[in-house]
Amino acid sequence: MKDKGAALLITVMLIAAMTYLITELTYTSRVNISSTQNFVNRMKAYYLARSGVEAAKLLLSYDLEQDRENHKRLDYIAKWEENPLNQQSFDEVWSYFATDRPPIPLRDFGAVSLKIEDEESKINLNAINRGKASEKGLRDPEIRRFVSYLEKLGVDPDVAESFVFPLIDWIDYNDDPLPDGAESAYYLTLSPPYEARNSMLPHFSDLFMIKNSTIELMKKIAPYVTVYPKEKTKNFFLNVNTAPAKVLMYLSPDIDEEMADEIVQAREEGPFETMADFKDVLADVGLTEDEIRDIITFSSKYNLRVRLYSDTFSVRSTGFFSDSSVTIDTVLRRRGNNRFDVYYWSIH
Repeated sequence: MKDKGAALLITVMLIAAMTYLITELTYTSRVNISSTQNFVNRMKAYYLARSGVEAAKLLLSYDLEQDRENHKRLDYIAKWEENPLNQQSFDEVWSYFATDRPPIPLRDFGAVSLKIEDEESKINLNAINRGKASEKGLRDPEIRRFVSYLEKLGVDPDVAESFVFPLIDWIDYNDDPLPDGAESAYYLTLSPPYEARNSMLPHFSDLFMIKNSTIELMKKIAPYVTVYPKEKTKNFFLNVNTAPAKVLMYLSPDIDEEMADEIVQAREEGPFETMADFKDVLADVGLTEDEIRDIITFSSKYNLRVRLYSDTFSVRSTGFFSDSSVTIDTVLRRRGNNRFDVYYWSIH
């Protein structure tokens, strides 16, 4: 009886152990299948996001070809019907995605959301690099204009002045600090230590490494500044056909927020097709001939020049499939013939 009892106990224990193993195997298999399915869904979402980027390239290429056929380079935000299929003209077709749009459903293939933003509608911080800043300090017209502009955005004057020279030192090509600036000798004393960039800003996040930068300051300037394009060039450009009112104020200390709003309202009636159109509107809002001349000649003399079209755009494309989503952020510079330089690429 004892042997039979022991055998029964062993049998029950074996059955219990086998039941546990089978349960664990079933659970693990389900987890693996679920993980595999999640991976597949995420890959599908990724390729949907990639397709959105390619669609943006096609729209931007088509726009450039249209401009060349019309022998006139213009980029502006067109007015769109609620249903784009009712649109009479597809000029500036890329600008349909310049405002937030709901995701585009692709039946059983998921959905894609797309946003295209003109980077040349913003102030390029790499244009602030002035070689003679050390000689004139805050008396340098470009430095004074930048500090004045930060104040227009609500930045405290002391904060604006304490940030501008470390910014210049960060992007200049030497390691000689300006009187109120900072170079590698300062940054190497920090924990952890690092060296000054001493070249073009590669990304907005670089600004957080600069002496006297603050989160509050970055929040105030982020919507209105860019670092693209970031290659060495004699001139950077600002598209006055797409620049928002708070960016247009940068063009001159004489342009206040009310005047900038009036410029935008005039532009909504139709884009500036020539620089003469732009000058006429500046005169209409109350600027004198000398003030208008200062805006045009100032932009030509220094690194940031005004024009009526753009070549650099940021694209955010998100692919949705099942419960997975993948977003691609990229910055593209169009070169023509469907060719693009990629300045930035991030997947998350």
